[in-house]
Amino acid sequence: MHRSLLLAWCAVAFVPRRPQRAPLLKCAAKPKPQPETRELETLKVGERVSGPLVGKVFQGKRGVKAFLDVGCVGNNKKRINGMLRLPHYKQWRNGTDAYKRLTKELRDARRGKSVTAYVAAVHAASQQLVLEPFAKPRPPSLKLSELEIGTELRNCRVVGMTAKFAYVDTPCFHDGARSTKPKRRLRARLVLPPTIALETAPVKAASIERILRLDDLVTCYVRRPEPASGRLEVGLEPASSETLASEAKARDGRRQARARRAAVTKRLEVGQRFRGSVVRRLAYGAAVDVGATGPGLVLRGERDRDFVGVGDRVSVEVAAVEARDAGPPRLTLELVVEDEEDDAPEPPKPAAPRTARPEPEPEPEPTSMFDDLDDLDDIEASLGLDEY
Repeated sequence: MHRSLLLAWCAVAFVPRRPQRAPLLKCAAKPKPQPETRELETLKVGERVSGPLVGKVFQGKRGVKAFLDVGCVGNNKKRINGMLRLPHYKQWRNGTDAYKRLTKELRDARRGKSVTAYVAAVHAASQQLVLEPFAKPRPPSLKLSELEIGTELRNCRVVGMTAKFAYVDTPCFHDGARSTKPKRRLRARLVLPPTIALETAPVKAASIERILRLDDLVTCYVRRPEPASGRLEVGLEPASSETLASEAKARDGRRQARARRAAVTKRLEVGQRFRGSVVRRLAYGAAVDVGATGPGLVLRGERDRDFVGVGDRVSVEVAAVEARDAGPPRLTLELVVEDEEDDAPEPPKPAAPRTARPEPEPEPEPTSMFDDLDDLDDIEASLGLDEY
């Protein structure tokens, strides 16, 4: 068997092989295009650049950072990677379009795609390049004193929110006497229409068409510029002069009402009686508005729970006035007996301003001592004049 295997191997080993063909000439490989490079000193602050990520996104001592290869070289012709400063992680939760775009670009950068950034600072001496993900706003160019009602302000960024209002950065600056930094962007209060809700106080209604979030860019229209105080009020829709006049009238009315209530609050004393209206029913009493800054409390005591109703006019007497550190005083009231209800005066009116002139008193009509003839006869009889 071994002999047969040896003969088979020899037969295979000495079989004449087919001659190989000469190798074809290889085409010269095309040179890869070299990326364009720029010197570090030619970059300007605010310029838009793009490039792939170099390494991973990491947490540094002063925030989240990453490095981009934007094709920049230094004095020694070595490539310089730009340091991209990313915002704090808490700011990524607001879900704005800008942050969504940045998140998508960072995810795609793992596959070799480029990331867009903007030049924040160029340090030629230390050969450093600092980048930021968003473009810085342009310096303000409009004076507050030159703004007119209805002026259009574009690309205003939402920077703050409360329960009722939003605040935006406008391309305006305060040029009045009280302005300390004339080139600082002016922050304006944004008045919202009923079809737009805030992210801080969302309203679930069919009429809501949009929810406003932080860092959103909106186009605003000037509503109420105040160069003296350095304040500015804007809206998302242009307002007519009639609408602004009616709003100003209503605002003055509310201001006067607050002044009247503050004057009544200052003159509150124990024992005063007022005629007020019930504004709220509580488990332990009722809240009565007597014209002061805040309503007073009438304790129910042993009365029935339905002893008063909302909107009823009742006569009350001040039982206690307790001052507080903040806000109006705590007012305790007592119901007046029905027999004494007619004697309860109306809430005191505030004192007239000093500029108001006092009304002239009416002059008394001239009267005679002897208007009645019977009285005249009595007087003559007492004096003994009836004998003549």
